[in-house]
Amino acid sequence: AHVIGRREVFVANGPAAIAAVFPDHALIDSLGCGAVINVPVVFAGEVVGTVNCLHGAGRYTGSRVRRAEALVMPGLVALLAARRRPG
Repeated sequence: AHVIGRREVFVANGPAAIAAVFPDHALIDSLGCGAVINVPVVFAGEVVGTVNCLHGAGRYTGSRVRRAEALVMPGLVALLAARRRPG
C-alpha cells in the first residue's frame, strides 16, 4: 500500500522495522541485511516497478534516501528497455 498505492518511498532501517512488514524477515536478517528501501518507479501515472535495495542496519539516512529517489529515471529507462526486448 505504501509503495504501490501511495507511490511513496518505503524505508526500514532496522530488523524490527523489516520484521513488521516482510514475512521473510528472518531470511533477510540471515543475509546480513538490516535495512531496506523501496522506491516506486512511476510512468504515466502507473507504478511500473520499484527500485529495491538492502543493506546493513541504519544505512538509509535522509541523504541516501534522496540519492535513491534519483534512481527512478534510470530505473524507468531500464524497465522500458526490458519490456521492448523480444522474448
